[in-house]
Amino acid sequence: IYTNSLAEEQIYNLNSDPNEQNNKITAKGIKDDIFDFRVKMIDYILNIACDVSYTTIGCKLPSVTYIPSGSIWSEPTSMPTTPIPTPSPTFGGYSCINVINPYQQTFRKVQYFDEMIDGLGYLQLGEVQFLSKPAYDECGISGQLEYFYKFRHIGKLLDLFMIVCCGENNALASFGSNYPIPTGYEPNQIIQANLVGVDDGIDDIIPQRNKIIRNILF
Repeated sequence: IYTNSLAEEQIYNLNSDPNEQNNKITAKGIKDDIFDFRVKMIDYILNIACDVSYTTIGCKLPSVTYIPSGSIWSEPTSMPTTPIPTPSPTFGGYSCINVINPYQQTFRKVQYFDEMIDGLGYLQLGEVQFLSKPAYDECGISGQLEYFYKFRHIGKLLDLFMIVCCGENNALASFGSNYPIPTGYEPNQIIQANLVGVDDGIDDIIPQRNKIIRNILF
């Protein structure tokens, strides 16, 4: 018998409570974990599970009542089914149809992270995850996207934040040559290559991907 079977949110310590009788959803010591689960559920609902307008019918989202210190996450106020158009700035070469700002991808069990060594591989994995979302699958082609990014590594969680320039029907799109770099973000290699005409470092992706796999497994 599951005593909390009707509870909307449930989280259990399966080591000490294998029969799932003690719902820990209100436990103060795991607030950061509960926050992470709620954000993941919101991301799943917004981008995969619910394809209707949030303002028309409504898909119920978890209520986030606690946000860890240092988090830049904020609760969405609407449920778009397609990327929200951003007005095109009058910068030379700007051709983004939409700007996704920001997209967040969280990698788990990342015990060690050195951005100089590991960053490039995680960026590639982040691109793949981004383009796998139904809302963004026609944004562009992996390895050709322009985006600004930043990492946040807390404990064993690695957050990747991306501000992505999307084209239409997988067409190439660019921020142009004069788009201001968002505060705290770095331009990815494609932006840098388009600015200087040199695309270096791509061959380092495969060995870094192997390093990531070892990092996650061990």
